[in-house]
Amino acid sequence: SGDYPQAIRFYEKAWEANPRATDALLNQGSALDWLGEKTQAEYKWLLAEEQAQATGNTGALGFIHMNLGGLYYYRGEPDRALRAYEQAALYRDDDHIIHGRIAESHRALGNRNEELKAYEKAIRLGKRAHEDNPGNWETLGLLAIYHGFSGYADQAGDYLKTTLALDVRDRNTDYFAALAYWSIGDVESALASLELAWQQGAMHYVLANDPDLQQHRLIHPARFDEITGAPDN
Repeated sequence: SGDYPQAIRFYEKAWEANPRATDALLNQGSALDWLGEKTQAEYKWLLAEEQAQATGNTGALGFIHMNLGGLYYYRGEPDRALRAYEQAALYRDDDHIIHGRIAESHRALGNRNEELKAYEKAIRLGKRAHEDNPGNWETLGLLAIYHGFSGYADQAGDYLKTTLALDVRDRNTDYFAALAYWSIGDVESALASLELAWQQGAMHYVLANDPDLQQHRLIHPARFDEITGAPDN
């Protein structure tokens, strides 16, 4: 894990030295988010949004809205998450990750038709990203998730197998696998992947508050709580 308190101090000084430094606010918010300081992270990102708007830093706005969307989504506010992700898409419309998150926000809101439309675009852009960088595990894992929640179980399984076979693994690989397994109805494999993700240090707040993984708690409450314990807040 990184030295997030030191990073916060560094970016605070950078912003004090140059109040127009939007990236300093953006990165400070990210460090606070990793420390679990969600309210402070939101405050810094909203300040960064104001600064980016004032200086015309459109490149930063996509990342700011993306971060705010994630904060709202895992805080149980999918309506606010959707609005933030849609704002992010105004600046980064070619990013499959944003459209995948728009889709999951629609799913949390029960908007199945809109979810499928967003996944259709996420799949198209994700395949293009995979062609550009075939060994990127994140793209492969997300393609598994996109296909699974779109109802294409076979394709989801193929992408998932390829993801898990890669030599280069990230601590969040098994988190993606848990979502992909869940999307195709393999609850036992999803729980096993969730347990691996938890043990390997994936962000516990995300794992414990993901709206899709929360469905596991409804089906297997004892097993879910055994894996995650009390959610980190």
